Amino acid sequence: MGGTGNQRTGKTNQKQNKAENSPETTSESEAGRQDHNERLRVRLATITKDVKDLKQEIRHKLITLKDELKKEINTLPQEIERKLTDNINELQTQKATQAEAQVRIAELEEWKIDAGEVMMEMLEQTRQMQEKYDRDTVFPIGMQQTSSSTDLLSDSPSWPEEILRDEDNNNSSETRWKRKRKHRGCHGGLRLIDHLCPVSC
Repeated sequence: MGGTGNQRTGKTNQKQNKAENSPETTSESEAGRQDHNERLRVRLATITKDVKDLKQEIRHKLITLKDELKKEINTLPQEIERKLTDNINELQTQKATQAEAQVRIAELEEWKIDAGEVMMEMLEQTRQMQEKYDRDTVFPIGMQQTSSSTDLLSDSPSWPEEILRDEDNNNSSETRWKRKRKHRGCHGGLRLIDHLCPVSC
């Protein structure tokens, strides 16, 4: 029984080997291998082409980048010099503007000081002129003296008679009146000096 089973199994294996080794089976297997190899070859060619294209693209980009870097490096000194020149010119312009502003400020301050001095001088001259006017002005009898004038003749109520005295005996009046001239109808026949006469003759 055991020997018969082994014989059957051996026969079955022999049949399978014969079927696999048959020309038809061998042809199908070869065709399958060739198709697989072709697919691998196509994929490999595609990968190779992609790698080659990538290498060319990278090389082109590197060449372009290199050219750009060389160009920038060559133009860098000129660019730096141009920017430095622009900065120097701008700085000089700012300094000139600042100097002009300082000169203008100094002029304004000097003008302010001069204007103040002129103002003070004018006020002082006005005060002196007012005091001189108050000293030299003679008011007739009956005319009221202004509040800004000084009554220098309050001690001499009879000043018209003193004015009409003879010049030889009127030394004190000579300092106040420089001359006397006969004139009809003015202060009893005598005319006072023009700028001291209180009444227009």
